[in-house]
Amino acid sequence: MSTRDNQDDSFELYDLRVEVVCPPGERILCGAKAGDFFTLEGELLSLPPGQSISIYSLASVLPLLPAKQRVTHKNDWMTSDALVACPDPSCPSKLRITRTGIRRFSHAETTSVAKCLGTCKRRWNPGVVEFYTDFLRSLRAMLDKTENDTAYDIHGRNLLGFRDDDHESFSSQNQPFELDGQVDGIWADIASQRRGDNNDQPYDSIILIGHSIGAYIVVETFHRQSIDPKADLNLKHGFLLFPTISYIARSPSGLKITALQQSSYLPGVEENLHRIAKALVYFVPQSTLQWLWGNYLGFSAAAATALAEWLKSRDGLWQAIHLGRSELKSVVKDKWDDTLWDATPTAGSGDVAPKFFFFYGKHDHWVDNDLRDAFIARHEARGDSPGRPSLEVDTGDIAHAFCTREDTSLQVAEKVHSWVQTIDAAHQTPVIRGSKEEASVSSHRHLEDALWHRFPG
Repeated sequence: MSTRDNQDDSFELYDLRVEVVCPPGERILCGAKAGDFFTLEGELLSLPPGQSISIYSLASVLPLLPAKQRVTHKNDWMTSDALVACPDPSCPSKLRITRTGIRRFSHAETTSVAKCLGTCKRRWNPGVVEFYTDFLRSLRAMLDKTENDTAYDIHGRNLLGFRDDDHESFSSQNQPFELDGQVDGIWADIASQRRGDNNDQPYDSIILIGHSIGAYIVVETFHRQSIDPKADLNLKHGFLLFPTISYIARSPSGLKITALQQSSYLPGVEENLHRIAKALVYFVPQSTLQWLWGNYLGFSAAAATALAEWLKSRDGLWQAIHLGRSELKSVVKDKWDDTLWDATPTAGSGDVAPKFFFFYGKHDHWVDNDLRDAFIARHEARGDSPGRPSLEVDTGDIAHAFCTREDTSLQVAEKVHSWVQTIDAAHQTPVIRGSKEEASVSSHRHLEDALWHRFPG
């Protein structure tokens, strides 16, 4: 067990009470009355029976609550300031935030606010490549130091619909992209990639990297290419990071989302969730969102910038929520045969590198551990079958949303780089034919990021 496993993983968060206050005799315009309140205990926001709150009032205070729950210095404004103005400039009311108690949580044993924020982030994580800036920079630097006969290009791309400039504005007649459409779009984009001075030469081999739902997209792209191959698309390997490839609805977070969808206490919320989410961030400036995520949630500068920009985009939230629903319905039973998972030795090749490399989180709330362990056991039962998948579970504490931090982005980049070296070593292994020794020749490979979508978790 690593030293990090033995470290205390607990943390403290304040319980909060948020109350409507107003000068005596003034008329409140936002639908509440003086004394109305809600509480926040851990990740759970509760309203007393018979009370309600305007979504616009909630929008003004909600982004501040996770930071207000954190333990801060006595002179920090998050400690001293307690009043938030109503977003209606004509309304004299304010929301007063009071810390009412403190709780200790463990990442490994409870669902904490920090974990819920990660859950929401992973649930709605925008499929924008800027989230992977730290990861891709680290990987590029490592490849530049080690590549010899093989040259690697890295191409990262957004999932469809997560940038406003890649589609017409969404509407009831022009719905966001489903998971199946994402696979087709990524597959077509990968097939179009070319190299050379005139960008007219196909790559010798292509390695796809997928994170979270991106891992499903990678595997399904391999599957579709095996059935109906596109010309000059030489898919060779898939790197699957924190993969969500079966029964997302059975994961801890999937169970929560499903329960909320089926709740009779939230009429109208399901079909209007993207509008509610949009309203919650409407009144918060992009710079404030960036500051909050960077300073209080530990996001790297690149990740905080990417998240804030995406939250303020026209259609990003709608696309993420729509795709999340599609995932819960579409990602069910593992539908691929073992023949898809295994690498096939080629004539004249030396060692056989795995076709797929898996890296699971130790406690990934988007993965059912029992399903994960059964999948691993199924493949390990085949022994040393040539080219079977490389399957690894993290022994440390790298979070599902590794790309939001510089340190974990570096750790995962090191893991991916080691897989690239494994592939290179297999291709460079000399082959003896009679009295003639043949070595590998130079090639040009392409690393394609078929990245995640979850809001971001």
